[in-house]
Amino acid sequence: MQFTNTNSSSGHVVSVELPVANRRESLLAAFMWLLIALAQISFSIGSSDSFQRIGSMIIGSAYILISFINIWQALASHRLSVSPEELTFERRAMGLHKSQRYNLHEISNLRVAERRVFIGRHWVLAFDRKGKHEFIATQLISPVSQGLLEPIYAHFPQIAPGSVDVDQLSSVR
Repeated sequence: MQFTNTNSSSGHVVSVELPVANRRESLLAAFMWLLIALAQISFSIGSSDSFQRIGSMIIGSAYILISFINIWQALASHRLSVSPEELTFERRAMGLHKSQRYNLHEISNLRVAERRVFIGRHWVLAFDRKGKHEFIATQLISPVSQGLLEPIYAHFPQIAPGSVDVDQLSSVR
């Protein structure tokens, strides 16, 4: 777990690198999809029917894309950053970047929570926003470190679990 605290023009930015689970499994899945893609494309080469050849090439290309996505997810670094204005979840790998940004004033109860998906249970980041629970991030390594979000809570206590925002109290009356 890495922690950084930087100053920007708008104030402190606190950032935590998230420990992501199942990296090895994602790489194995990517290898499997790549093998399926190569088999599909090689099948199309021997086909005399042009429609079947085109269809196999399209399906093979889709499998290659799925393989690339799995490789990207396995190699990506996941970082949660909080500034006075926003909460940002970023994924970076192989020169590609994806981020999700949320207005910090709409966020409360930032936590590591258990998310049930079918029969499985996964630990992910969660928060409350506009009266609804939202989950971000991919599956975290279990057991999750107790102090994972402590650097963020130290600088932004208004998003810690159990904290009460003054604006929320005024809207209750």
